[in-house]
Amino acid sequence: MMRVKRLALVWLAFGFACGGGEAGPSDQRVAVPPGSTHASAKSGDTGGSEDQKGPDGRGVVRLLPAGHDATHVDVEVVFTPALRQQGLMYRKELPESSGMLFLFERERQLSFWMRNTYLPLDMVFIRADRIVLGVVENAEPLTEDTRMVPGVSQFVLEVNAGYCRRHGIGEGTRVEFIDVEDELKAMAKLGL
Repeated sequence: MMRVKRLALVWLAFGFACGGGEAGPSDQRVAVPPGSTHASAKSGDTGGSEDQKGPDGRGVVRLLPAGHDATHVDVEVVFTPALRQQGLMYRKELPESSGMLFLFERERQLSFWMRNTYLPLDMVFIRADRIVLGVVENAEPLTEDTRMVPGVSQFVLEVNAGYCRRHGIGEGTRVEFIDVEDELKAMAKLGL
């Protein structure tokens, strides 16, 4: 059942992202600067026990900071350009151990902004080898200031502001993705 729901979500996301022609009124936003992604209220090993899996349509990011206990974040996984741009915009709350995982097709310099994002967030930039490149802590909501970490990354995890400090997450932290492989495969298949 979960696989069917995931496939439906992938096709829905594909239709939204690739629905051709001109943008309708709901698609008209300020363009994201080239190489940037819009952040808003928003995961390599695929192993792990069943009790670590997130709810349907989601995955789990397991963070293993040196000198601290491992922690898990239930994540919404986004990989199409439209969904990455939407991110956590307009959300008024985000449960403590929840977040959003942004998947990109390859490593590159990534930057985010907080337009229409009401929640302060920590942004965890993750390299292709699933090691944290760096963290932007406590990104101020409702701004268009660029947030980035120098260097290339392929994934970004957004969580509530303060989460990284409380759990010792920073540069060099190992990361595992649990129940995210379907999204990675769908992204590759769609050529995103």
